[in-house]
Amino acid sequence: MGRFEARHARLEPGVWVLEGAQVSLPGEPARSVGSYMLATDLTPEQVAAATTPPQGTPFWSLPEMTARTAEAGLDATGYRLQFQSLLARPLLLVAMVLVAASFSLRFFRFGGVAKTLSGGVAAGFVLYIVTKVLSDLGGAGMISPVVAAWSPALVGSMLGTGILLYSE
Repeated sequence: MGRFEARHARLEPGVWVLEGAQVSLPGEPARSVGSYMLATDLTPEQVAAATTPPQGTPFWSLPEMTARTAEAGLDATGYRLQFQSLLARPLLLVAMVLVAASFSLRFFRFGGVAKTLSGGVAAGFVLYIVTKVLSDLGGAGMISPVVAAWSPALVGSMLGTGILLYSE
């Protein structure tokens, strides 16, 4: 393959039309051409799917967008991660409630209000940071989107439940 740069490009059925193109092919010197046609299997729908951000895609369209993006040979990790994150969101909200409850259900009459408040804020902050870091790692393809989306929710729920059981 080679390198193609152009001032303007438009997708027509089965071909990219590059206007004012700079064409660099292996073993040949680079040359400027007025118009260059490059064969492709992409459709306008696939190109549009590739440019739609995962966060702006409706939930019910995510599996289709994932399939279309992968079919076009593009990276669909963002769509997979967004789908799994939306599925894991209810459990993540339960984890947040459990973590908050584990700090707020202590008796304030025994003192330690500042310690309880700072512990609750710190636990919420840690849960948020872990969720964001794992989401970024999943978006970069370093870990599975399923692990990135579900592990903060599962671990947060287990820790919140464990702290509640221990305190009671």
